[in-house]
Amino acid sequence: MIRLLWTLAKIGVVVAAAVWLAQRPGDVELRLGNLVIEAPTGALLVALLFFGLLAAFAYRFWLALRRAPQAMRFGRAGRRRERGYRALSLGMVAVAAGASDEAKRRAREADRLLDGAPLTLLLAAQAAQLDGDDSAARRFFQAMVDEPETSLLGLRGLMGQATRAGDRNEALAIAARAQKDRPGTPWVLEALFDLRTANGDWDGASAALEALAGRKLVRGEDLKRRRAIVAAERSRLAEERGDGAAALNHARTAWRLDPAMPAVTARLARLEGAAGHGSRAEKLLREGWTRTPHPLLAEALDGLWSRLTPAVRFTQGQRLLKGDAARPETRSLLADLALAAGQQAEARKLVEPLAGEGASARICRQMASIAVGAGDTEAARNWLARARQAPGDPAWFCRACNAMAAEWSGTCPHCGVFDSLDWRPPAPQAPGQAAALAAIEQELETENAAAVAAPSGTEAPREA
Repeated sequence: MIRLLWTLAKIGVVVAAAVWLAQRPGDVELRLGNLVIEAPTGALLVALLFFGLLAAFAYRFWLALRRAPQAMRFGRAGRRRERGYRALSLGMVAVAAGASDEAKRRAREADRLLDGAPLTLLLAAQAAQLDGDDSAARRFFQAMVDEPETSLLGLRGLMGQATRAGDRNEALAIAARAQKDRPGTPWVLEALFDLRTANGDWDGASAALEALAGRKLVRGEDLKRRRAIVAAERSRLAEERGDGAAALNHARTAWRLDPAMPAVTARLARLEGAAGHGSRAEKLLREGWTRTPHPLLAEALDGLWSRLTPAVRFTQGQRLLKGDAARPETRSLLADLALAAGQQAEARKLVEPLAGEGASARICRQMASIAVGAGDTEAARNWLARARQAPGDPAWFCRACNAMAAEWSGTCPHCGVFDSLDWRPPAPQAPGQAAALAAIEQELETENAAAVAAPSGTEAPREA
């Protein structure tokens, strides 16, 4: 709209000037020696305008001729660049499609047409990786590092290679260099956190996590859980160093952040008990068991009461868990305490309601132990056979590599992935399961041997 108004304004000025000249007739006389030229004013102005336009056209034509070679060079370069970027694009498509030969051909074409532009190095590196030529890929990534435009991308490629090769120390050094060159880059901060946790550098992981939180790259419940796991691992390291105070402080921090994690609750309860805070430890375990009944909490309770007699431990267990006695996990835990105290009848009363069809391996083993205590060898063998066929006990499994871990930790001991361990079935021959079966079988063998050695008129006592 503005352009139209401007055009109309210019036309108006020209028309107004023409009308003004038409209303004021006159002549112009030009003398050059004896030569006299007379012309109307309007005709002279038109002639001047014509010659001016002609001169302008001639000047433009001269400029065009002068610039023609350069324009032709630019045109050829532009078409060459266009073909180069097309080859680069087709090469990226070939990489995505897994066509290594096509990707390498396009990489060479793009490098030739674009005169070694930095992005061609990326295509060449990816094509080499696709072809399984890691040494060539490394050379290309290193060349990218030497170019300011692609330095960070090259470092990322080198770090990926080191990670895949299992060289976490080299990957960590590359990530640290990337952080130095480009502080606060999101993928660099994530890499530093992942690599430090995988290496067991929990102090460094804590610093990396706070950097992620400062950039708001991790927030909310995810941040709280990560902080809790890091604090729990820092507590473990402090305990290994013999620094009980630091271990307890880190464990308390972890529990405040995520009290629902059984491993965190069990660790804190154990450390509180070691510090002489038995009542606090019992409260933690009771609350934790109510939220999530887990074997780690039972182990912590067993350690807390290690100096008590088995009978007192059973009584304490009944007292502590009386509000949660109907839960199957609670009945199973109390049955273990009753068996340890020699109270077979109490153990049977607790476990029998759980020993129906589909009973777990743990319940079957407990029933076998009860049968052994009652002297019923045949029933014990039947329960052991059922235990072998029953669903395996839950265990720690990694979501990333599906490997089984003997105990909980902040990272998978096999692949190093952070917070990847889940407590879940099935777990054929879970940690402790084979040992438990072997122990019961040993009891049976001992009892059989005693029966053989006894006088013929004697019968082993049985509990009804």
